[in-house]
Amino acid sequence: MYYTFKNFKSFMFVEILTIVISCLLFKYNNVNITDMQRLKSEVSYIYVFTSLIGTFFFIYLKDRFKFDHELLKPIRFIGKNALYLYFAQGLSSSLMYGVVRRLTINNIYVKLLAMFFIHLATALIIFIGLMFIYKLVDIVIEKIKAIKFLKISNILQKI
Repeated sequence: MYYTFKNFKSFMFVEILTIVISCLLFKYNNVNITDMQRLKSEVSYIYVFTSLIGTFFFIYLKDRFKFDHELLKPIRFIGKNALYLYFAQGLSSSLMYGVVRRLTINNIYVKLLAMFFIHLATALIIFIGLMFIYKLVDIVIEKIKAIKFLKISNILQKI
């Protein structure tokens, strides 16, 4: 069971109410709306209310559009492997510091484009490596469990 909006009027009421509350929270706490990144790290009620704006919007859209399940396969894959992708992206962005210093491109747009593709490639390589290591460790653990089970069953047969 999940929440859904009955009609556009109820959606707009909740959305506008959330926007007004968020604006009031920003104003009365003397926080600039551009400080959202800082608010995210210490999870404050201001950040929660501001995040609800997008959440309510997608809850409303979810029931209005029918999605092709074939198109959602990549998104599901990303969701199932989010931890590995997040870790790979973090490692890749850390490696970018060394790469940026060595790039001798003067045009900022070309440099940003090069950095994007280098970051994407290294993140994918790290992700594939992490998935391979995980599968390998999983196979080893399953074999160890099977060996332990065989040893226990042999001991039980002798009794």
